[in-house]
Amino acid sequence: MKFSLITPYLPSEYDQLLALKTNLMAQTTTDFEWLIAGTLPIDLDQTEWQAPFTIRQVHPKASTVGAARNAAMAVAQGDWLVFVDSDDYLLPTALATVTALEGLKSTTFIDLNQYPTYEPHVSFVNSLTQTSATDTLPKWGGPKRQRLRNRPLNLSADLLTELPTTTPIPAVVQNWLTHKYLLFTGEDRFEQFGRQAKITGKILNRQPVQQHHWQFDETNALYPDYHFLTQAMLATPTYLRLADPLYVRVKHNDPINQPSIHQLEDPHRWHHRLAAWQLALVDLPVGPLHVAFSRFTLDRLHRYLYQALATSSETTVADSPALMDQLHDYLQLVDPDTLRELPHNSRQILRAIRRQPRVPQFQINVLVRLRQLNRVIRHRGRGITRLAYNWWFTKLPIKPRTILYESFLGRNFSDSPKAIYNYLERNYPGRFHHVWVMNPGVRVRLKTT
Repeated sequence: MKFSLITPYLPSEYDQLLALKTNLMAQTTTDFEWLIAGTLPIDLDQTEWQAPFTIRQVHPKASTVGAARNAAMAVAQGDWLVFVDSDDYLLPTALATVTALEGLKSTTFIDLNQYPTYEPHVSFVNSLTQTSATDTLPKWGGPKRQRLRNRPLNLSADLLTELPTTTPIPAVVQNWLTHKYLLFTGEDRFEQFGRQAKITGKILNRQPVQQHHWQFDETNALYPDYHFLTQAMLATPTYLRLADPLYVRVKHNDPINQPSIHQLEDPHRWHHRLAAWQLALVDLPVGPLHVAFSRFTLDRLHRYLYQALATSSETTVADSPALMDQLHDYLQLVDPDTLRELPHNSRQILRAIRRQPRVPQFQINVLVRLRQLNRVIRHRGRGITRLAYNWWFTKLPIKPRTILYESFLGRNFSDSPKAIYNYLERNYPGRFHHVWVMNPGVRVRLKTT
């Protein structure tokens, strides 16, 4: 079993690629090739790029992630395609574990099981050098669990044969004990749809990908995966997810200096998202997958769209009328029964848009305010000040020549606000009314320096 690891990259991600290359060198198997796809030329003959596995560079025709993945898939030579982002990592036994699984078919959709964290790659690399254990994840990052979680013991085959037993262990059972996984088939598979809706950390057989000519959307810079993934799900009736996470997804914690694609400020984001959903739904026949995808997309509309429309501006929604036209067309394609599953207010809003492509602004504003009020109630009054500010104080007229200052959450009189205050008092004395936000008990004598 040979793997083709596919990694798209941007010119700014050169250092991330090198870190990922170091990570891949820790794999316990070298029977794979690594295809890095991007427009930045890389000299693979340099010493820093030498590795015990094959590294090939692919130059896509366009600079989008979808074009990069398509170009890599076209030249891949492995039996299985593994999709790895440049800022993510694989645990050392990831590929060897998949190789050891018995009974894998070309129609199996494999999930390495993502482990999300905000920790940088340095923490990950250091944790691997501190222990040789392979059956546990690093003790950093990830969500905190209130309950203990059982972990499978990755016992070696030799050790299993030494366990006292009166009943011989079948080979398939022994294989499962060593490499635990979960199998989903039929309609049960799509109860796990959210996990399958991200291409990173997934493994697909190359043969059906090339046979059916599945492609990522090269024109959608933000959401190129949905059409590819839904077509792959149609042709793979079995979803296999490893019990323990072997794929570390590093979440971006610096949206200003190092934003991920999903953190980029794009006023056309909802336009791109709806275009991707519509492209996928058009090619989905009526059935469980169509229902699952309809439910998945409607849930995201219900959670995130209304806030953007309630605060519609050039930075949230660039063209509301055009977005309503897209949303109107998309709602004609979704499964009607899934629309009935939404809460009442959300259902009424989307039904109105389905009838006529127009923003029901009043209903949206009411829904957003009810959500804000409900959040304050659930937190027993916490956030009431922010709510009052958003509802009423932002509507009051701005006081002329009045400047509000705050430094370190009102704890002291310092830093840039102090410098600005001193400059204005020194150069424009008496022209402005200065108001400082201070915590109770903090005493400061305002004096120019």
